[in-house]
Amino acid sequence: MIASSLRVLLLIVPGLLLVACATADPPPEGNDDRRPPLDRDVTPGTDGDDVLPSSEEPGSRPGADATAPSDPCAACPEGEFCIDDRCQPAVCEPESRRCRGARVFEECLPDGSAWGAPVDCRRTEECDGIECRCIAGDCVPVEPCQPGTTRCRGENVQRCDSSGEFYAFDRACDTDRGLLCSEGECSCEGGDETLCGDRCVDTRASRTHCGACDSACPEPRNCVNGTCRCPSGQTFCGGECVDVQSSTVHCGRCDNACPAGQSCNAGSCTCPTGLESCDGGCVDLENDRNNCGACGRACEADERCISGSCFCRDNLQRCPMGSGDCVDINVNPQHCGGCDIGCSPPRSCVSGICSCPVGQTFCDGTCVDTSTSRTHCGGCNRSCRGECVGGACILGCNCPLATSYCRPGQGICPSSSNGCCGLFGQCVALDTDENGVPICP
Repeated sequence: MIASSLRVLLLIVPGLLLVACATADPPPEGNDDRRPPLDRDVTPGTDGDDVLPSSEEPGSRPGADATAPSDPCAACPEGEFCIDDRCQPAVCEPESRRCRGARVFEECLPDGSAWGAPVDCRRTEECDGIECRCIAGDCVPVEPCQPGTTRCRGENVQRCDSSGEFYAFDRACDTDRGLLCSEGECSCEGGDETLCGDRCVDTRASRTHCGACDSACPEPRNCVNGTCRCPSGQTFCGGECVDVQSSTVHCGRCDNACPAGQSCNAGSCTCPTGLESCDGGCVDLENDRNNCGACGRACEADERCISGSCFCRDNLQRCPMGSGDCVDINVNPQHCGGCDIGCSPPRSCVSGICSCPVGQTFCDGTCVDTSTSRTHCGGCNRSCRGECVGGACILGCNCPLATSYCRPGQGICPSSSNGCCGLFGQCVALDTDENGVPICP
């Protein structure tokens, strides 16, 4: 029984082996080890036939550099693109367009390797079957327009061609700078800003474009509500911002300079403490003779200003008192020694006293020589019936020897005619006695 069973198994097993071999896939031509070719990636472990020997790192290929990048175009230089799995200069700008006829354009492939197949503009979304022309790579509908006029298409500005047949692309509004296309022009979004050059600016606050484009505010003025203004509390004068409340060159207003010696306080030119401004200068009203007590009130030439009032100068006195002229009472004959004290002629005022000429005396309202006057001999009201000689009254004969009228060594001696020294006595030379006393000859 056992021997019969063994014989049956020996017949069945070889048959099963033949069937298995017949149903298995044949090995690829020229690749008996069943490894994938080197030019395609295989993920290790996804297929039993792709499992690598334990001596190789996952992802490597037999004979390949394990450090080589998987993408040969991972770092193409600027201006080159990945074409046929290697970096090459582009034939064209990727996805750019060019016209290949009046109504046909070509678009560059995404990798820049070649231009794509020609496209009829009438089959594009822009034209949708209407008459179009290819202008600078764009399909532009043919429509009558005024040459030079513009219009908006999205964020682009289109301008009517000189032929007046179509609008062509003019420029794109830079949305990154806040520009949008409005009424055929790139304008600033929101309306609060103005397009100056290629930027949106607030002309109400821009120092470079204050109130209008390119209207700059000079230093140090700022732009306030579209007007160049100086900082708060200052005024623009003479090309600079100044405080007219304190500037001596622009006091109170531009170009209003304070006179020398004055300062500007609260917009007014003022003098230092104790001085007043008179006719453009600072003066002391207490002692300024041209502005005594008030501006323009001048003292007379013989007056001086004391405590704001005009007084006569030293040694002078106002006569009549308080209202008249300033006079010198030491010499003035009408006011000698005081107001209204007059000196009658021939007297004059000497040191404040009415005095007669030298050698004369004032007697009974007149000046006399008391040495010879018989009415005032030797003094006022001293009458002499004889002769007044040297202020002495001489009467009759035996008169004393008189020498006051004679020269030295001479004298008046008794007349030989009458023995008296009368009116007609003459000076004669005198003799001397034994004692040297002068005697008549």
